[in-house]
Amino acid sequence: MNVNYAWVAFHGASDPLGTYKVIRTSDGGVSWNITTITLTDADQGQAGIDRPHFISPTNGWISIGKAEGMQHSSMTIFHTSDGGATWTQLASSFSQSSGLPMSADKNGISFANNQDGWATAEYPGSTPWLYVTHNGGTTWQSQSIPQPNGQQAGTFTTTPPVFFGQNGILPTQVYYNSPNIDLYVTHNGGATWTSTTLANYNADTFSALDTQHVWATQSNGTAIYSTTDGGTSWHAIGNTPQPISELSFVDPQNGWAIGQSTSTPQLYHTINGGATWTQINYTIS
Repeated sequence: MNVNYAWVAFHGASDPLGTYKVIRTSDGGVSWNITTITLTDADQGQAGIDRPHFISPTNGWISIGKAEGMQHSSMTIFHTSDGGATWTQLASSFSQSSGLPMSADKNGISFANNQDGWATAEYPGSTPWLYVTHNGGTTWQSQSIPQPNGQQAGTFTTTPPVFFGQNGILPTQVYYNSPNIDLYVTHNGGATWTSTTLANYNADTFSALDTQHVWATQSNGTAIYSTTDGGTSWHAIGNTPQPISELSFVDPQNGWAIGQSTSTPQLYHTINGGATWTQINYTIS
């Protein structure tokens, strides 16, 4: 993968219910092509589409889901093998044969390779909610992971894991009496996961540069937290000008963030690891 490739998924204001668009570029944004995905499942209304997840210029997945209430949600997963020109439905929580349940407020998927992928969600219980596929997303099953260190039960929010070869991290928000964050780590491609250290921070947006350097933003707040030792210790390092919806670091010092604006999203840049942020003025032509 390189800077020439990008994908954006959305539901347009004038698009029919159950219809979604994926636009793609392979020349750094000089030109874009568009593809339409149509849900064929029973429940098409007001579903949200996740960001596309690609592991190569041709091989990618995307999920579409809708909250159904009472800690339940639908999820339908599509796959492309031609860079996003066409998409094929693989699995749906409306089909029992897929193994994807309706339970839990699902929030996304990610893949480590062509076969192994994970689905994550918010769910109350004794252990975090995590589902895994070993056949490219066609069928799914629950993956058992241990309780966080020092935590017996609560509401757990797992977010899609990030992999660096066989090593990976699974950012998790843990809430019981007070909010905490925990990084689960794997060194065997996701076969097993180990809790690190609970940190008493309320965070829900994460950016991982590698298995050691991870940043998190405060839920509905402006604080930025970071770890440089893979989650063993966390520190509050600064504040953004407003609450953040997206966060991405490209090295230990340089990162970008998008504000939670309801009108024109604000873009911010840091050159000191998140300690201070500067607004970047931009235009879209």
